[in-house]
Amino acid sequence: MSDAFSQQIDQASSPQLAPHSREAEEAVVGSVLINPEAYYDVADFLTAEDFHIHRLRWIWEAFTSLHEQRIPMDMLTVTEELDRVGHLAEVGGPAYLTSLVNNVPTSLHAEAYGRLVQQGSIRRRSFSPSGAFSQTARRSTEEPRRARDPSSRNTGLSRLPMPDKPARQESRQPSRKPGFSALRRSRAGESQRH
Repeated sequence: MSDAFSQQIDQASSPQLAPHSREAEEAVVGSVLINPEAYYDVADFLTAEDFHIHRLRWIWEAFTSLHEQRIPMDMLTVTEELDRVGHLAEVGGPAYLTSLVNNVPTSLHAEAYGRLVQQGSIRRRSFSPSGAFSQTARRSTEEPRRARDPSSRNTGLSRLPMPDKPARQESRQPSRKPGFSALRRSRAGESQRH
């Protein structure tokens, strides 16, 4: 079971789709609907922001709100809380909440489901500006200078100089430090005496 969720997270790591496991997110929320005590097992490390799917995030926010108000969590109170904040229809109504309960393999593994949700959240947050830069470069059909400019603004990368022409090689003469000129003159005078 856990392997299937891990595979889902791995498959979701493609550039087109943010890493997450829909099944794990639904399972942890359904577990809390079945057994409200499961909320306390996962609330220590899981927050609403960890959910990728917005309607599951709103349900988790309803759980948190009910907990803060010291109202018991069950289908009725969660439905009422979602209705109160205007999200009940957006999550799919009581029918969606019922489907979450019916599709949970077991509420005993709520913590394991929560850890999978947390892993997906960490992976989504770990996308770096360089990842966005490489995606822009792969999709771009423009010349490098033009392709670089928009992504450097979006990713916060500093604009690196890309010369249109190769840099000129300047001839460098060894630098002469002013303090040594007197020494050179005195040595030149000594060599003329000998």
